[in-house]
Amino acid sequence: MSVSYRDFVIKSLVTIGLGLFIVLIDTYEFLKDSGTQWIIVGLAFLKIAFIVWQSSRMILEVTVKDAPFYRFLEFIIINVLMVTFSFAVDYFCLYHVNPECFSGIPEKLSIPETLFECLYFSVLNFTNFGYGEILPQIIPAKVLVMLEDLLSFFTIIIVLSDFVSLKESLLESDLLQRKLSKKKEEEGE
Repeated sequence: MSVSYRDFVIKSLVTIGLGLFIVLIDTYEFLKDSGTQWIIVGLAFLKIAFIVWQSSRMILEVTVKDAPFYRFLEFIIINVLMVTFSFAVDYFCLYHVNPECFSGIPEKLSIPETLFECLYFSVLNFTNFGYGEILPQIIPAKVLVMLEDLLSFFTIIIVLSDFVSLKESLLESDLLQRKLSKKKEEEGE
């Protein structure tokens, strides 16, 4: 089980690294700002597909192995942390490419301060507390915020609420299969 967590964290860190690579591309101005912004959004789509796939796989693994519920909670905590940090990097990349992407982030902040502002925005957005004082201003920024909202919905609503019913369903299915195989054994005697 811990190997899966390690793999998930490594893959998530690689995804975050891709975002930082975009900052490097923008620093040397290989693309126009709008092209770089849409690359960030495109990578975010790929990231979401990966996270949904990985989360579904982990939920099935935890459920089938009848792992304790705290193992599932560990996974959710790691997942939420990776998603919020990852989107914070995405927001930072967009802001780095075009500071007009977001209003409410003070100008002339240091890189760590800007990253903190982006993390703050990501956490508020993921937890559905609202935008606060930071607002997306252009379409790529709005799309990115919508993607985090959708992933938040998937994680918080669907994953947590369906885990219990999925586990019960799989356990009932397993119990039914055991009863059928036991009945076949009794009939075969």
